[in-house]
Amino acid sequence: MIKRILAAVLALAALLALVSCVQVTPPDQGRGKAYLLAVARRESGQEGATVETVGQASEREKTLLWFMFTAADGERTYSAIEFEVLDTSAIDGNLYRFVHTYKPRERGEDIRVCEWDGGYSILINRPDCRYLELTYGDAKPQLVDIYQVPTAFSADPIPDEYRFLDEDQKELR
Repeated sequence: MIKRILAAVLALAALLALVSCVQVTPPDQGRGKAYLLAVARRESGQEGATVETVGQASEREKTLLWFMFTAADGERTYSAIEFEVLDTSAIDGNLYRFVHTYKPRERGEDIRVCEWDGGYSILINRPDCRYLELTYGDAKPQLVDIYQVPTAFSADPIPDEYRFLDEDQKELR
């Protein structure tokens, strides 16, 4: 009887030692750009579309990545996905953990906005958008130059108003 108990305890100890040596990566963790694109495809449900990263906003260990999906007919859709950066020391890419998918609001052709981390993350992928105008309370509007597209911009805190302007500082329609 004692031999059976001792054998069971030793077998359990060996099993625990083996399990502690195996590193299991949860499905919502992964390294590098391939992992990020795979999550974007999974979350969007757009398996057949071409996907690329078109913007990024970061705050401490969190990052919001903007993805653009292009269907075979050329139609573009956008998604914003938050990841937690778990490790930046590996040579094969950062280790990320999927956190949440956001549904951005459309604010014009190829312009999207989503509320994130106490402010707005704004994606501009429209070549004729040259300025972003932000208004906070009674203060003079803040004009932000858009040097290249696509670009992601963080507005924190949330502005009272925001407008997208062309090179003549006229509002885009």
